[in-house]
Amino acid sequence: FVPRFNHTDTQQYISTIDYILDKGEGELFLHRILKPLPILISVFLNPILSPANSLIFQNLIFYFLSVLLIFFIVFRIYQNEKQAFYATVLYVGAYPMLAYGLAVLTDLSGWFFYLLSVFLSLNFLKKNSFKTALSAGFIAGLGMLFKESTAAAPIFFASLVFIATQLKVKEKLKYIFVFGTAFLLPVVINSFFIYKIYSYSYLHWYRDVWHYQEGGIYAYSFLRILIEIGRVFALGWVFVLLGALKEFSIKNKERLKILIVFLFASLSFFLWSFPHNRIIFIAAPILTLLGSFGLLRKTNNPKINIVIELISLSFYVLVNYFLLEFLLRYGIFLQNKF
Repeated sequence: FVPRFNHTDTQQYISTIDYILDKGEGELFLHRILKPLPILISVFLNPILSPANSLIFQNLIFYFLSVLLIFFIVFRIYQNEKQAFYATVLYVGAYPMLAYGLAVLTDLSGWFFYLLSVFLSLNFLKKNSFKTALSAGFIAGLGMLFKESTAAAPIFFASLVFIATQLKVKEKLKYIFVFGTAFLLPVVINSFFIYKIYSYSYLHWYRDVWHYQEGGIYAYSFLRILIEIGRVFALGWVFVLLGALKEFSIKNKERLKILIVFLFASLSFFLWSFPHNRIIFIAAPILTLLGSFGLLRKTNNPKINIVIELISLSFYVLVNYFLLEFLLRYGIFLQNKF
């Protein structure tokens, strides 16, 4: 039911895959090969699937796995199965998931590896161990070979260690060093080979993108940034606000610390060159955490609670579907205006 329409990046991925397959129409885009695993997997699957279908196939796997991770993360923090289920619906029904989740892109892999690193990092709250830091860091580093959005994971882990643990500063730095080393290992190895072959690196790409955007995110109007942030969750922002108000009234200090950690990692999109909603969607964990909490009703009649919650959730999904259809028709016109 979701249109798998092509995007600006789509043809670049397909063309790069065709180039490696030595097809005449292929062209190498260096900033795509910097994250080589989706492309190499597509090359491996080429006898069975076309480049476009192989990317969709990968996204399909990451789609279901990321949904499971959202459920587990929300359940771990709130210990409420119904709320965790609501969070998964908020996740799959969000505009970026509908528009880009199963498109011929690699965003879902980045969201998945970020969520998996977050899930492993949360184990650190139960038991401070080098194994947890090592595994969470390596998974995040591996994710960088799929999509650069996983770079939010080190921000999450460092914030978690400093804000949500009672360790001494020296111990905190030690665990962050372990995470950072494991994170950088696959990134540095990959970068070495890419630079050796193509004389191109992440630094070149980051510089090129900011130059192309003529000043990066700060060149955009405040209204454009608000619009992009708004369509990440659309009606769900009401649930997020309600959830935040409930959290502040309850004043569960330990949970508030974890939410602040998620917030720091979510703001990492400001480090990128433009405020696109699929980049801002790295904030999915905190949005689903607060949004699902805000959805829960507490009246004297449990049946009425369920009805209100399900109607609200259904309306949220329908609004996002209509928003997607509307922007498919008029998005380019509006983008030129703002």
